Amino acid sequence: RLILSIFQENPTALSPVMSLLDYVEDILDRLRASLKKRGAEGIRGLAKHFKICDTQPQDGTLNRDEFQKCMNINKMPLNADETDALFSVFDRDGGGGISYEEFLQALRRLTPARRALVVRVFDVLDRSQPGGSKGKLTVDAFKDVYSTSKHPKVQSGAMTKQEALREFLSAFEGSRGNRDGVVTWEEWLGYYEEVSASIDSDDYFGQMMVSTWSHLKRKNADGSRSAAITYVPSSEVERLQADLKASIYQKSSACDQRKVAEKAFKVMDLDGSGNVSMGEFKKALERFGLHVVPERDSGVRAPPGGYSQEVVAALFARFDADGSGALEYKEFCNSLYKNERESEAPLLHHTRDPRRPTQMRSAETGKLIGKPCYQGNEWLKESNHIFDFSRPPRGVALQQSFR
Repeated sequence: RLILSIFQENPTALSPVMSLLDYVEDILDRLRASLKKRGAEGIRGLAKHFKICDTQPQDGTLNRDEFQKCMNINKMPLNADETDALFSVFDRDGGGGISYEEFLQALRRLTPARRALVVRVFDVLDRSQPGGSKGKLTVDAFKDVYSTSKHPKVQSGAMTKQEALREFLSAFEGSRGNRDGVVTWEEWLGYYEEVSASIDSDDYFGQMMVSTWSHLKRKNADGSRSAAITYVPSSEVERLQADLKASIYQKSSACDQRKVAEKAFKVMDLDGSGNVSMGEFKKALERFGLHVVPERDSGVRAPPGGYSQEVVAALFARFDADGSGALEYKEFCNSLYKNERESEAPLLHHTRDPRRPTQMRSAETGKLIGKPCYQGNEWLKESNHIFDFSRPPRGVALQQSFR
């Protein structure tokens, strides 16, 4: 909202704002790295010290002196310029104080993939409680399904499974908990934000969640039971993302693949909301020739090949940042191509045909191939691009298309 308001008032002022935000993000990354060395206890300790340093008055905000004192206590000193930058972003009303809960949330942020897993476990546990969903969890909701078998202290013999469970329950109350024996959604999210702060890899976090909640099961239509919590490695999601981009390129007749993709998703957006649901997202993938395997209990016989529901859901969750279940497809398409120029063919190495600067020529066969890009394309005019088939494309879809 800050960026948008400044841009609307003065478009030329946007660059300094983005530089400030980049600078602040660099400071936060350095603080995260420092906290990560101390594990989940690092972020919990910082939260406790924020409360201790909040003295005049105790209103959930810190002035500069209180903030500097807290950072020094936690051995994360900041110089005056860094403090000024943080306050310029987090002191929203200009009153000289920042909300430490908001600051902690910025430090602990969960990636969309991690948040989706955290939400999934909470929802499954909540629905399994006697009497149905309550929006909060009791000890009985997960004492029999929380797996302590791979807890380091249990494996070393330093702690029993029951002791590990009690430690787990105690930790869930978090820095903001009220020790009432009930875990609210906010406490659940806060706990996993603390855990996540000490873990670099999404894949490691996902494997940890699957292992911890391996006893959670769901009942299938045929009466069988399967794991309720699954995780798709990022490599599989990236393969689907790469194949989607390759398919968009193959099916487009223009250089701007981003607009082609956006148009396809727009067709699925029947209510004109600018968002697509998971079902509409799957239809858009099918439109680009990427088959999605039907749900196991749908009764539809699955043909060979295709992408599993789990992989598609993981790609959807990667861009559904707020976990709302709706994907803003314009933002999705922008993100899909954010690191590429619009006319670049994905996963292919190419140089320009000197005789026809706007047409591609195969380095292997010498034949003209691909889609012509016209005079407005400055990128093609300034560099040498032609497909080099001596280096085979990585994407499966491209290999099949050019075979």
